[in-house]
Amino acid sequence: MRVTKNYIKNIQSSPIAEFGPSRLMVSSLNTFYRKQNASPFSVKVVTKGVEDYWLLGKNYSVREGEFLIVNEKDPVTVNVESKEQTKGVCFYPPFDLIQGTLERMTLNTDQILERKTTPHHTIFTHKVNRLNSSLTGKFLASILQNLNHETALTDTESLNLYLRLAEVLVKDQLIINDQLRCLKSKRKTAQEELYRRLSVVKDFIHDNYTEKLEIEQLANLSCLSKFHFLRSFKDLYGLSPYQYAIRLKLEKADTYHMQGYSYVQINELVGFSDPKNLKRALQKRKRIKV
Repeated sequence: MRVTKNYIKNIQSSPIAEFGPSRLMVSSLNTFYRKQNASPFSVKVVTKGVEDYWLLGKNYSVREGEFLIVNEKDPVTVNVESKEQTKGVCFYPPFDLIQGTLERMTLNTDQILERKTTPHHTIFTHKVNRLNSSLTGKFLASILQNLNHETALTDTESLNLYLRLAEVLVKDQLIINDQLRCLKSKRKTAQEELYRRLSVVKDFIHDNYTEKLEIEQLANLSCLSKFHFLRSFKDLYGLSPYQYAIRLKLEKADTYHMQGYSYVQINELVGFSDPKNLKRALQKRKRIKV
């Protein structure tokens, strides 16, 4: 019987000249524990199994197909306990590259020429994210498809990877910052906690939009009252949970329709009320698009 050994290894050939420290680590582990009082900036991706992270008083279980962003100087504890091998990839991009990307995207030309900079620390919202659910997730998914764990990346390959990663990370966080401002709270910590709770519900709706969804069930997932859940969900996403699920049904129904499925077949697949209502809704959706 073949025994898989535990390992953590760096597949970046060397540090990138003129930038801060960087690494690209791949791992295969069934038992691991590490506590850091001040972590470097990193993006943790799990490709198999579960990795548990303790960050600023909260536990984040990152499962296969998910990732977590850890800010520079965050105190973090990571724990892996599994009979099967847990596999992951951890990106440690140069933090000055992240900072420079933020400045390029948020400062105007005059500010850049006058060397006016943003605060030293770029703060990313802690949240377990799914691959393919954001610009960063889609980029990471594309990288993982072609990543060779046995061959080290060249300096040029590493730089190109981190440049693109920095760009999508910052774009996604700027979107999140706009969403946080929609939530009715003056404290950013409260905004972020509400955002995390509502994100759990959004992911649940994505997984179960073909089923009948009960508001009480969704509110319980968010650990909010039904009133506060409904109000906050619409504040964040611009739609009620019901409207959000309907939009997902129609998006999927549109795809099936282009593939030649009948309205009866599509109605069964996406869980719409009936084929006639589905047809009218798709026709209305197409008129709005035009």
